[in-house]
Amino acid sequence: VLLVRDLPVWDQATHDTRSGLLLMLGAAMVWAMGVVLQKRFPVNVPMTTYTAWMAFFGGIPIVLLAWVFERDTLLQLHGFTLWPVMGVLYNMLFVFVFGWWAWTKIVDVAPAGVAGLASLMIPVVGVASGMLVLAETPTVYDWCALACVMGARSEEHTSELQSHLN
Repeated sequence: VLLVRDLPVWDQATHDTRSGLLLMLGAAMVWAMGVVLQKRFPVNVPMTTYTAWMAFFGGIPIVLLAWVFERDTLLQLHGFTLWPVMGVLYNMLFVFVFGWWAWTKIVDVAPAGVAGLASLMIPVVGVASGMLVLAETPTVYDWCALACVMGARSEEHTSELQSHLN
């Protein structure tokens, strides 16, 4: 719904923080709903098979939306070279497939709240990797966000420790 509402200003989304914030919150709510549904209605298939079907069915709307919104750009592509194709294949087969498999495995074996808090470490690793590999300098906002994430993680461990002590 938010995507359709914001389509006329899609090109301006990077300048309109309200649209970006609403889209981000909407994505987070849908993600959380997916985790809850996955916990509520477990499937009796191997995790690899489950992940493959999720990637296939999740890819269909992405391809359709890319065709609708990026048709001109896609039609202008006329030559592929080895390394960009290898990069796309690497991301498709290793990064996305492994990431989805690991996430669904975590959600399968851990309570939803624990899995959600565990996923908070992903941006921490991303920012740290950017600093180490790309020599990026985090902004004040990045440091504040990392502090909030680490605070949430420490709170989780503190309450877990207290529950074991009682």
